[in-house]
Amino acid sequence: MRELGKRKKGRMGYSFMIYSEGQYASYDPNTIISDAETYYSNAHEIAEAAQVAKTLGCDYFEVKPMYDVNHYAIAQAKPYIDLIRDQVEAAKALATEDFRVLQAVKLQATLAGERTIEEKSYTRCAVSELRTLVTPSGTYVCPYFRGKPDKELGSLHNQSFKEMWAGEQRASVM
Repeated sequence: MRELGKRKKGRMGYSFMIYSEGQYASYDPNTIISDAETYYSNAHEIAEAAQVAKTLGCDYFEVKPMYDVNHYAIAQAKPYIDLIRDQVEAAKALATEDFRVLQAVKLQATLAGERTIEEKSYTRCAVSELRTLVTPSGTYVCPYFRGKPDKELGSLHNQSFKEMWAGEQRASVM
């Protein structure tokens, strides 16, 4: 990435997903950690990861919430919310004209205690040609349609990206 950062022609970014283990896919921001010995979050690494991104030559660093297998945002356990906010503020202190620190809107919502399950009532993504989402469970038209079977382009487990992009499924979905 360092070499790419030196010769890049466009923008390069670093997405940091706040990983939580032991929370068991809670959608409730008031989650109480029942067993602190087995709970883990990488929230304490946000500012350090932002520094790595800046050092690599990234143009931006974005902090995102964790999503479950159905692609719904996971609420962070209460004891971690202040830590996350502090880490994001420390990351923002690294911002310059050439390096931006961003928070996903969904992260802001989960930290504010808002409902994390999104209704997906729209039928078309305006940037689908530009922002395909590749996940371990499938490839989707764009992030807003994540988890919707009728908007899945295919799976990289079954075919190459080139085959998927030129395939009938993508043509019918888009």
